[in-house]
Amino acid sequence: MFKRSLIILIAAAMLISIAACSNKTNTTENGDETGQVAVETEQKPKFEIPDDVEFTDTQLAAAESAQAHLEVGVSRPKLISALIEEGHSEEDAVYAVDAFGIDWMEMARGTAEFYIYYMPFSYQGMLDHLKYMEFTDEEAQYGVDSLDTDWDNMAKKYIEKYYMYHAYSDDDLLAELVKAGFTEEQAKAGIWEYKDDRAEESKLREELGLD
Repeated sequence: MFKRSLIILIAAAMLISIAACSNKTNTTENGDETGQVAVETEQKPKFEIPDDVEFTDTQLAAAESAQAHLEVGVSRPKLISALIEEGHSEEDAVYAVDAFGIDWMEMARGTAEFYIYYMPFSYQGMLDHLKYMEFTDEEAQYGVDSLDTDWDNMAKKYIEKYYMYHAYSDDDLLAELVKAGFTEEQAKAGIWEYKDDRAEESKLREELGLD
């Protein structure tokens, strides 16, 4: 429960940064009195409201709300639910979401990339997280399999993220990593790499007289 809450909080905190990374940028050049060229940058949403679809006022309002959610990655069911929770009718929410013509397989891939960039996951953990976000089994599988990720190295990163400042025995830490979806082999290798890194760090601090 703690980790799931942490994921939600981090996702909310990163809304601004991910929007900046995923936005398309248009630039125009204007000359000033000195002859120098100033570059004006205008950021456009990654998902634009389609101009070839007719909207009623309420449908357009739902589409504008959907646009913000799409920037950070969301499944179709979650997006429709979010719009309904905001007060839009189910009919308007469904119409607005489907009007974008989203490739939900690619949305799952982009969402997986978003989370794995900021947080360590096991292969199974990422798969479970996408399913938790209500991507279909097929979408979630595609999203995870599309990642260019060294899953064997994720166990050490997972320890550093969640367990660096906790006193766990190797057996307890192994159990926690397996629970998080790592294979026993990945978990053992991650623990060994983590301990090796800490030993090297301790040795360096001692040589520098920092301890």
